[in-house]
Amino acid sequence: MMYTDSEHVSHPRRQLTRFGPVGQALLMTDGTLTLLLGHFAGERIIVDRLAQHVISGTAAPQGPLPPAKGPVLVRDVDLAGEHSARTYVRARSITRLEAIPTAMGEELLTSRTPLGVLLNKYGLGVFRRPLGIHEGSPLDEGEVSWTSRSSLLSVGRSPAISLVEAFPDNVLLDLDAAVRDTRGGDIQ
Repeated sequence: MMYTDSEHVSHPRRQLTRFGPVGQALLMTDGTLTLLLGHFAGERIIVDRLAQHVISGTAAPQGPLPPAKGPVLVRDVDLAGEHSARTYVRARSITRLEAIPTAMGEELLTSRTPLGVLLNKYGLGVFRRPLGIHEGSPLDEGEVSWTSRSSLLSVGRSPAISLVEAFPDNVLLDLDAAVRDTRGGDIQ
């Protein structure tokens, strides 16, 4: 199970220095992760929905979001390569449906469109507050080592989405190596 609160947070600088510039950029971006990831991976990134549940606000997982009066969408997805099928990111979002447009909530439930793309599509002014970078295995994934980032996204002045994005460490290291290889050595 992926955590959604601030447990296991350690010093971000130590987490970032394990990776090169690509890994650091992916962990620190405040833009649309899917588009940036696709650029570095060299392939289109697709959303593979693992699980999603609409639950009452009172049953929502504890975390940085204030209690919701209405329903909450808990959504687990993989961001994977369209051709390679490699999982680049596993993400859990917890969305207060009352804080986003109804049409966007319906599209989250039915489409494979990335969250950041939907936020842009609906023209929502989103403020992303980073909550931390986490080391370890936030998922029940056995031997895989992960590095995660967690954020709170506010729409207008209302906290709307709690987001945890987990990167397999080997993915971040491989993307860094691929960029160095295409440039003929270390990035200057």
